[in-house]
Amino acid sequence: MATPLKMSIRLSGADPVALTELLVEGVSDYRSLWPRTARRYRIDQARRFRTQGRSAGTPWPKPSDTGERKHYIYYKAAILGISLAEVDARALLWEGGRERLRPSFVSKSHPEHVDKRRSTSQELGSSVPYARTHDAGIGQAPRELGRHRIPHRDLTNVSRRFRRELLAEVSKWAGNVAQEAGSNVPRYSSEDVRRLRGR
Repeated sequence: MATPLKMSIRLSGADPVALTELLVEGVSDYRSLWPRTARRYRIDQARRFRTQGRSAGTPWPKPSDTGERKHYIYYKAAILGISLAEVDARALLWEGGRERLRPSFVSKSHPEHVDKRRSTSQELGSSVPYARTHDAGIGQAPRELGRHRIPHRDLTNVSRRFRRELLAEVSKWAGNVAQEAGSNVPRYSSEDVRRLRGR
């Protein structure tokens, strides 16, 4: 089985983030947060594929600007029945049952989607074997696709927008946790306080 391509998030740094860390300090079970972070992650990944990496701040190279221009773009255009210009606008995107990479990042029901939840950690990503190859820009395409060098197209860098959205989710969740904790604290009347002080 392929090693999953995963993203880990550690909140640290700027003041708002430190505040969030402060709010959740002492929490030993984050499992009620994970559905929110997973949803945000899938939305961010869908945006990344739709914008060809621009939404994450690292636009993907067009196939015609890489080694893919020698053979791969013609193969893909013929298979999908699209123009070469359309191939340039669809790096890493296929359709009609041929697509694995995008669905593995954006669909929680895809068999290669990774969302491993533990009480204090979560792994999100894809177990598609070639996801890491594209993310790192390593290796070569198969012979039938021209043996071009695989272009580097970031799949795991974290966008500013995603950070903001994630921070908002964590802050909201932490507020709810703090509110629940406060509602479980015993309330004492002024008489109770006087009695306790008298001991």
